[in-house]
Amino acid sequence: MVVSGALPDNQGVSASNVLVSAPRCPRITAGLAEVAAHFEGQVELCATNVASERGEAVGSATGLVLVDGHHTGHGKIDGLDLGERDQCPGIKARILIAGCCCSGESEFITAVRVGLDRPVTYLGCDGIAPYRHAGLVFRPVLRALLAAGIPGSADAATDIITRALAQVRAEHPRMTSLLRWNVSSLDPLY
Repeated sequence: MVVSGALPDNQGVSASNVLVSAPRCPRITAGLAEVAAHFEGQVELCATNVASERGEAVGSATGLVLVDGHHTGHGKIDGLDLGERDQCPGIKARILIAGCCCSGESEFITAVRVGLDRPVTYLGCDGIAPYRHAGLVFRPVLRALLAAGIPGSADAATDIITRALAQVRAEHPRMTSLLRWNVSSLDPLY
């Protein structure tokens, strides 16, 4: 299933900025759809339970890709293995946001690096990523990145995300869970 206004099913997905989720996780998909609604015309939302279709959407993004869902193993979100080229034909986006629990941990990151076609700016979460973080974290990060035109420089993108995260943390000082989100630069692991 693909959410309305989103990437067409099996028709040569092509978009610069893509948000990806599996509808079998309705709460996560609803949160991501709400985020996408704030950026209509700037991002495409792909919601399908078929891992290879989600992988195709991830591989189509050239600017930013955000994959949200449940951690199902190192480098895996709802069964989509971001490092497995049969499922995800290479990550070409300049910015990758992994919105699942443990996506900021070293084993997860190492598994993702196998799927990278280029260096990326990466945002992941160390430990549990509560559902409400979709609106609290993703929306301001996307707003800042899109306002800057999705920077080509990893340093510039890292600075933008770091500032957006600092602002979110300042607005919600008692939410220590926001400290779990970390940005870094990743090189492909060949």
